[in-house]
Amino acid sequence: MAKQRILYIHAQTPNILSPVIEMTFYEPKPGVQIELSAEAPEWPYASVHEAVCDGWRVVQFPLQQAVIDDASIDLPGYEFILEKME
Repeated sequence: MAKQRILYIHAQTPNILSPVIEMTFYEPKPGVQIELSAEAPEWPYASVHEAVCDGWRVVQFPLQQAVIDDASIDLPGYEFILEKME
């Protein structure tokens, strides 16, 4: 049976070619925990486009109504949600 993997990508702009500024994987395992580290992360993708080329499917694009002031929100950039069935 296939399981759904979820990937949140925060990019600098709403363009899928824009550089990634944050990325979080949610694996289909009971009790999964997200580990935070003070070290610079090594992400497997530099853009949403690279993730799509690797088989991820975009299920939600960020709203593109207006430019967001990153200083006034908790999450930086534009959020894409992707899934991959494995």
